[in-house]
Amino acid sequence: SLPALLLACLPLAASAAEPATATESAAEPTLELAWETAGFSAPESVVFDPQAQRYYVSNMGSWGEGATPGDGFISVLDADGGLQTLRWIEGLENPKGLALANGRLYVGDDDALVEIDPAAAAILARHRPDDGPGAFNDATADADGNVYVFSRRLDTVFRLDDDGFAPWRRLDPHETGRP
Repeated sequence: SLPALLLACLPLAASAAEPATATESAAEPTLELAWETAGFSAPESVVFDPQAQRYYVSNMGSWGEGATPGDGFISVLDADGGLQTLRWIEGLENPKGLALANGRLYVGDDDALVEIDPAAAAILARHRPDDGPGAFNDATADADGNVYVFSRRLDTVFRLDDDGFAPWRRLDPHETGRP
């Protein structure tokens, strides 16, 4: 399994022995390992919940040909990267993109956009396209609390809003490329 890493961008310190040239005066950022947490099973996405001061990590488990159905899960880390609960929410297919909105955690899973109540650690709903699994990937939310998730199978962005779960924008992969 791959560890989850948190990297911070830090500017390089200018050498006091050498004067900076015009091109060197803008310091290039460098990455520095802030912390590392191991024990995941194909981690795919991480989202930080500023109210709860914790991270959620999607774990796809096994995937591809020969994958074990339902072995995906969500893990919880504290704000310092310490593992709180490895298998906090279980029974997911291949959870990928994560989004927070309206006091809920949303997970783009193979079969559905999964809605989770973080306070209860419970799945509240599975939002699916009318014609089968969505093969969902990335998820995001806007300032109004609408949640968006992309279906690779349908090349469509779906939106969950007060009116329900429905296709929002169809994409042409020849113009946009495939994620």
